[in-house]
Amino acid sequence: MVTAPPVRERTDECASVRISSSPRPAYLGAKNFPPMMQRDDLKFLIVDDNPSMRQTIGRIIRREGDEIFECDDGKDAAAMYRQHRPDWVFMDINMKEVGGIEATGQILEEDSHARVVVVTDYGDKFFRKAATDAGASAFVSKENIFELKSIIGRAS
Repeated sequence: MVTAPPVRERTDECASVRISSSPRPAYLGAKNFPPMMQRDDLKFLIVDDNPSMRQTIGRIIRREGDEIFECDDGKDAAAMYRQHRPDWVFMDINMKEVGGIEATGQILEEDSHARVVVVTDYGDKFFRKAATDAGASAFVSKENIFELKSIIGRAS
């Protein structure tokens, strides 16, 4: 089956990508996270000020049928979450206007079941504790970016 390339919709500094769906194994689920409906396609929000990192994360987690939304700063993260209700949020810590720790807190204040994974270059205990205190579900170093697949239950 031939599918059309992903369609990118740009609005301000946020983007959305929809990949056409095709049959594939059902979502396997993730351990230690709140339950969610099993389905093949998932929604993701990637919040990072580095466009290359947003693309990298998208390539690692994406499957056909998934929707990926992007923001380049934490200031837009809560609004994007509210609008799209993604299954997973991948959040950088250090961004220009609103950092990932604050944005994580804003999202979880609105939805206590939100799954926010902090993905960052800062791996020291201070940032891990701050992310945990803000309510993050997991903390992943960008050096170990492929751990995202196992966190969301998509081990290859």
